[in-house]
Amino acid sequence: KNMILVIENDLYGIYNSICEGSCSRYDVAKEILKITKNTNTKLVKVKSSYFKKEYFAKRPASEKLIPFKLKERNVYIMRDWKTCLEEYLKNWNNYK
Repeated sequence: KNMILVIENDLYGIYNSICEGSCSRYDVAKEILKITKNTNTKLVKVKSSYFKKEYFAKRPASEKLIPFKLKERNVYIMRDWKTCLEEYLKNWNNYK
């Protein structure tokens, strides 16, 4: 929906189109378990260095994207990440 708004306003370009709010990968995993009411999976919080062997490239201190251009052009309509995640899971994974 956000990119349709960009196109309709002839604001072509490269954008960080991301949901409102911020979270870690752990927060996303925790929210998925909560939304799906999964009580069988144990979630373990680990540091970035845990994946150093598989992902050997240096990691930045933060991977947070900022939708600066969308906000600056007054076409930022993204919703909270938790809301969008729940909607995604309902539509694509058919959880109950």
